[in-house]
Amino acid sequence: MAAVAGFLSFIRLVMSFRRCKVYAALSAVAFFIAYAFGIGIIAASPNPLPEDFPTPSYELILEGPIGQVPWLVIYLDKYWIFSINLEAALAVAVLTVLFSLNMAVMAYSLRYAVCRRANGKAPFLAVVPSFFSVFSCCGSGLVFTLLFAVGAGGLWSGVFLPYGRLLTIFAATILALNLFLRYRSVVRLHEEREDTL
Repeated sequence: MAAVAGFLSFIRLVMSFRRCKVYAALSAVAFFIAYAFGIGIIAASPNPLPEDFPTPSYELILEGPIGQVPWLVIYLDKYWIFSINLEAALAVAVLTVLFSLNMAVMAYSLRYAVCRRANGKAPFLAVVPSFFSVFSCCGSGLVFTLLFAVGAGGLWSGVFLPYGRLLTIFAATILALNLFLRYRSVVRLHEEREDTL
């Protein structure tokens, strides 16, 4: 319990610095946009909507299995559609928060903790599996399109599709673990400095 309290205090400390807040905000926006286009939350319709279809407009689906509803579909114009359900929204929210916190902690580690050993690749590598997730609301994103364009669509459908949700959980776990490991390394660094004084 003390470790959790110490970790939360560390996150509050990190977010008290303006530079870390900026890193967190910018990385959250960048990740959300990349993820939304990557998995198809924002996607181009292969065929334009009918001329008499009003755009922009939205549709909120409330009937269906839990997790798949509520499902919000926004028709931005004749080609572009924003589609997200509860399951995808929760995944996006968790991954975005964890990724942005990782970026803030990395900025803190490099700037204020004088920890030059911080590995900046870990958060980026951690989110890669989540880009192979498929939710019922989306799935025609850039990753899906690229896989089929290079001939790996069948492999993806057979191997990754059934485990899409697990890939999201795996990515969130790795991001959370990376945050905690960074917290431990900063604490260890501060303890080493206090011992030398």
